[in-house]
This record gives sequence, C-alpha cells and structure tokens, in this order.
Amino acid sequence: MEHVAELGGIVTGFHVTGQCIDCMCGKKLLKIDKTSRNILCQKTVFGKDGLSRKLIADDDRIYIYDFCTLYVLGQKDYELLGKWQLGNDLSSDICGMTVDDETIYCSIRNGKVITLDKQSYRQKEFTVSGSSMWSLQTYGLYLIGGTVEGELLLLDKRTLSIEKNLVLGKKNIGSLHIDGEALYAAGHDGKLYKISIRSFEIQASVKKAHKIGRASCRERV
Repeated sequence: MEHVAELGGIVTGFHVTGQCIDCMCGKKLLKIDKTSRNILCQKTVFGKDGLSRKLIADDDRIYIYDFCTLYVLGQKDYELLGKWQLGNDLSSDICGMTVDDETIYCSIRNGKVITLDKQSYRQKEFTVSGSSMWSLQTYGLYLIGGTVEGELLLLDKRTLSIEKNLVLGKKNIGSLHIDGEALYAAGHDGKLYKISIRSFEIQASVKKAHKIGRASCRERV
C-alpha cells in the first residue's frame, strides 16, 4: 500500500489543512507537504511518547490535549503559544475538545466543561452533567456532546446549559460528525445514528455498523 511519508513511529493524530498534513508521532509534531511528501517542519513538543493525545486545528493554531494538559501551538512553525493544566488526575482529565472562532471547549471527566477564550485564554468552568463527554462538536450557537452513558446533549454555548437531550443507548457515544443539518453519532455498542440537529430526533440508525464496514471493505478489495 502506498504511503505519504515514513515517520518511524505510531501516528497518534493528524490534521489536513491546505497543502499540508500535521501529524503527531512520538514526542514530535511534523508538517508534511501533500504533493512533494517532504517534511517541512518538525518539532519536539512532548517530554515522552503518548498514545492518548488528541489533535485538532483551525486555520491559525493547533490544539492538543494530553491527559490533563492543553497545548496551543502556531500552525505555521509549531511555536508554543500556551500550555495549561486543566486537571490533576484521572478524575479531572480532558476527555474531548472542539473549537469555534472565539472559544476552546474542553470536556473534563465526570461532566464538566472548561472553556478558554482564544484571545485572552481566560478560563471558565461549567458543570454540565454527571457523565463524561468523550465527543464534542460545535454547531452555530450550540455545543453538542456525546456522553459515556449513551446520551446526546445539545448545549447553549453561552451558559453550557442543556437545551435538549436524546438517549441513544447505554454505552459511550465516542464519535460525532456534522454534515449540514445532519449529525452522525457512533456508539461503542456498534450502532451508528443519523440525527436531525433541528429536531434533535433520530432519522436513521444501523446496528453492528463496524461489521458492515468491514464487510464493505472486503467487497471493495
């Protein structure tokens, strides 16, 4: 199978923007040109390897959480713009993260959300529910979170209060994707849901989606 670059380790996260791919590999961040496949920039950011980090990005910055610590780096040269410890242990580590034009949103274990203003980095803490949210997405004036107890929450961004909730199952809703007015939610029970964001109702669902995906891949091969 053809690959873009040989990085010599496990890639634990990446983001594609414009002509480049930003990758986390071991202790480093690496920027790879999609066409030439050359490494344009690399920088050691972390003190040790880690497999539980998450990376997201916007046009100017890269955001990474590593256990209880949030990193914000410049998109161009990986300059460290800030580093904050938002928790202390397994009861207060960062579970999920998303951003919009003004705010960084970090979900903290056991149902809290910490927001940081993208200009001043001023922090605010909110108690949202009693359940951790491992997936977060922004949608206009709202924040959408999937909880470990199988619930989907629609939150007002200003107050982080629950506007609507939808029970999808009993297991973690670990992944969310927004496509127009539709929200796709994947649960650790193997179910995939299509949800109308406007009505916050289920439009369609598939059981054992992971097995269907594997079968589809085999058929294509």
